[in-house]
Amino acid sequence: MQPYQIRRAAIILLGIILIVFVVVQGVRIAANIGGGDSEAPATTSELTLPEYANIDSSVRLTYSGSIVARENYHQIRMSVSDSGRTLEIIRGYGNKVIKRQRLNNTQEAYQVFLRTLYLNDFANAQDNELGDEASGVCFRGDRIVGQVFESGQQVQSLWAASCDKDIGTMDAKWRDVLKLFEDQFPDYRDFTRDFRF
Repeated sequence: MQPYQIRRAAIILLGIILIVFVVVQGVRIAANIGGGDSEAPATTSELTLPEYANIDSSVRLTYSGSIVARENYHQIRMSVSDSGRTLEIIRGYGNKVIKRQRLNNTQEAYQVFLRTLYLNDFANAQDNELGDEASGVCFRGDRIVGQVFESGQQVQSLWAASCDKDIGTMDAKWRDVLKLFEDQFPDYRDFTRDFRF
């Protein structure tokens, strides 16, 4: 092959690469424009936990004891948002709230709380052979279910149990997460005295 033929082949190859690059970039730009109206907002799946402080959101932790007779079974449910904190005692398996406390909250406190949960892996998921449902698991131990809500709709639910650190879909030290929620309520110990596990 002559030198001018090599140059010509190189120029053609470079032209093809340039055309492919331009086409790929054009497709990306078209996808982002979404019909030319405006850029679509980021979906919640792209948000990290601290970013939920800037939208209508809340986090919830439900703490359950051993699986026992329905008369003796209870759960402690704690919910936190930028405007309030709710602590509830639930009796039986039908989610009947028998005791409730509501406290105010602030945007700044909620931001710090979400960041602290984030740094303690509250929203980190792990694979688990038992699936996404904590019901019936670790029947002699304790379980927590952590949830994230946006505009009242659940966007994440993870669980952990005391039987084994690898049980559950939440990849966090679950007792640390539980303590973070408990500490959002100044009289948690008194309020839950008759219901602690």
